[in-house]
Amino acid sequence: MGLGDALRGLFSRRDAPLEPLVPLAGEAEVARAVGTWRAGTLTSVDGHLVLTNQRLVFASDAEGVTVAVLVWALHSSNPGHDPVAQTGRLLAVEVGADASLTGPPSLVLLDSTGRRIEIGILANRLTPNLSGANAVARDRMVATVRSAISPANNPQPGRHRPAPPDGFSWFNDA
Repeated sequence: MGLGDALRGLFSRRDAPLEPLVPLAGEAEVARAVGTWRAGTLTSVDGHLVLTNQRLVFASDAEGVTVAVLVWALHSSNPGHDPVAQTGRLLAVEVGADASLTGPPSLVLLDSTGRRIEIGILANRLTPNLSGANAVARDRMVATVRSAISPANNPQPGRHRPAPPDGFSWFNDA
């Protein structure tokens, strides 16, 4: 074991749940961004923030296998997914910190458990933190996630409401 292995062990996140990232039945990827999650003061987890039509997943590569580190349901019911493995239902996403020398621009996720998780977004793995391309990638991901969790894209079952009367009744032939 070399010095690099010792340092990697010091700064790695070992208590993160390791769940293989397997697509659910009927699940399709909508968007993906390179991300980093600061899990502690010195520890960070690099990976991808993956938005599907059913969930938002922060996934990382561990020993060549992609694993889900954080999982949020997009809607109140996600058939086919184990609710224990979810962090919670995603309620909101907002723009986080701007880019700095020590980190990329970030977005903040708020879930149904009250947790706020900040994830840095990069345009690609080689983009410097201060690059403007990172802010564009972050803003695009925020807009896409907001659209996915908006009530308009998640119709709730309820009473049938008749359509409002047509204001131009002279066009209707009765």
